[in-house]
Amino acid sequence: KGDEYWKIASALFLSIIFTLIAAFVFGALAVLLLIRVVIIWFLLILAPIAWFFWILPATRHLFNQWWNAFIKWVMFAPAAIFFIWLSVNSWLKFIQGEAEAPGGKIAQGMKEVITSEVLESKILPQVMAPGNFVQFIIACGMLLGSLIVAQKMGVYGASGAMGIAKSLGKGTAKWTGKFGKRALMKMAPPPRETPDKKLKRGWVQRGLAKIAKIPLAGKLAVPALRGLEQSRAVVNQEKENIKGWSSGNLVNTFDRVPAEKKVARMLQLYENDDLDKLSEKQREEGLKLAQRYGQESKPAKALPSLAEKIGKDIQGVINSIKPDQATKIVPGQLEDERVQKAVTEAFRTGHWTSAHLGKIGSESPALRTKIQKRIMTEANIKTFPEPIRGYLGTDLGKSLYGLETGPTIEIVSPVGAGGRKISEETLAEAKEALKK
Repeated sequence: KGDEYWKIASALFLSIIFTLIAAFVFGALAVLLLIRVVIIWFLLILAPIAWFFWILPATRHLFNQWWNAFIKWVMFAPAAIFFIWLSVNSWLKFIQGEAEAPGGKIAQGMKEVITSEVLESKILPQVMAPGNFVQFIIACGMLLGSLIVAQKMGVYGASGAMGIAKSLGKGTAKWTGKFGKRALMKMAPPPRETPDKKLKRGWVQRGLAKIAKIPLAGKLAVPALRGLEQSRAVVNQEKENIKGWSSGNLVNTFDRVPAEKKVARMLQLYENDDLDKLSEKQREEGLKLAQRYGQESKPAKALPSLAEKIGKDIQGVINSIKPDQATKIVPGQLEDERVQKAVTEAFRTGHWTSAHLGKIGSESPALRTKIQKRIMTEANIKTFPEPIRGYLGTDLGKSLYGLETGPTIEIVSPVGAGGRKISEETLAEAKEALKK
């Protein structure tokens, strides 16, 4: 009987080994699958930032790192389960008598192992047969190796996915090169603030600055912020290079230069009071580009009719204009009814004061004429606050903005903003009209 028990124990030995290996593998997989859930959650939280960094070539490697990790952990579970299924299914067939043997399938299987006759005549010889023993080793190897193979499968899957992404990227390189950079520049943060000059930050800029302070996300954001600062430095350098250029030269080269240099030309034309020399299409393009570098404030105030093109409110832009900035408004903007209503409302609410009128009247004749003609109507003046009506009642106010009883003739300065260069014949006709 003792010999029979030892034979039974030896017959069950392989099953015990397989069970121990399976217990170890399943325990390890349980821990790894739990870790997998946490990591995938974390990667999904970072997904918007990761796709954001895919846009620029300078930060695309950060996206690649995220994508590689994401694919690896997603592929881990199905790969592990596949190999476990192979090993377990193979072992089940073996112990149930369905595994192949040199003489055919095992007739009885290990479930009949308690019968000593079967044990001696069939089970032990079949288990220890070279073909069956190799199958046992393969089953255990697949089970134990599923931990390593699954992880390797994840790495290879990630590498393959990255290869596909790169091949697709080559086909769209030209598009992403232009559009991608523009998309990122729209969200560019402003330059670092200096004691003497602080730039207004938009909500996107503030958001990026906060992201940079987050330990992990900040590590991904810093290279992008550095790239944006470098691009902004190009704008500032170009502004220095073109300081002495004529407005005509700035306009003629506007369409032939990259985005950073277009912004520099836009800002220089603003300083020259010659934004009106750009076409409407060029103004809109230049203003949108300036917004990407956080430098849209000044040109937006000079071109309030385009405020909505960059997501701003016309009334809000008009209200924010200070007296010394009011003279920079392109006179032709007062032909837009939305701008007329906004300026009128700014006077009514006190955002614009007599200081605005005085500054415009003394420094921008063309704009003064537009305001006199489009804003200073008798009906509007009645709705203005007392300080403005008082100013308009002074000798200076009357001479600049008083209501005309005859026809209003728009005579503009030979220098400055829109409609300024007129022929001698036109000037003579205007003088004759005034005499009449």
